Amino acid sequence: MHEISLHDAIEGVKGLFKVFPYSDHEDGLSFYSNKDNNEECTFYFDKHEYTRDEVVERLSVYFNDKFIVNGQCRIDRVTILWTTVHLEKNF
Repeated sequence: MHEISLHDAIEGVKGLFKVFPYSDHEDGLSFYSNKDNNEECTFYFDKHEYTRDEVVERLSVYFNDKFIVNGQCRIDRVTILWTTVHLEKNF
């Protein structure tokens, strides 16, 4: 297992999916929103594009051999429209 920064994890997840910054977001498309000077990020995966199972599977494969230093990947409980994923600092 190798260590990655929170920034590297965010960029890696962006590469796994077709997502747009919130400022460019359109209805029916997945997007992300950065927080704290891009040190944390929340992804909103539209269920018309990606099922929850697909999101979980892709993230599981990506993080299988990685450890986020001082950070974590957290998936919110089930919602109707979005699968919400947070890449955030550990406290």
